[in-house]
Amino acid sequence: METFTRDVLQILRLIGAQDRVNYTPKNVKSHTLYKSYDYYQSLLKDVEADILEQFLRRYELDFRLFGYDIEPFERIVREKRENN
Repeated sequence: METFTRDVLQILRLIGAQDRVNYTPKNVKSHTLYKSYDYYQSLLKDVEADILEQFLRRYELDFRLFGYDIEPFERIVREKRENN
């Protein structure tokens, strides 16, 4: 998590979304909160489903290689699509 903000800003720039997403880092101290679906959902509330899906496809292998759970993010994409 030490480079999370830098990574998010770089990813937004790479996919051309830096002008469409207002990313504001949150100061969170609990590591268990990082794994919370609610935390992910609040963090990504302003990110459009297509932008988030592009991110997931681009970094899907990284999620799998490093043992991160991609399912909460895929769930957020599904819910965003259902609500629009």
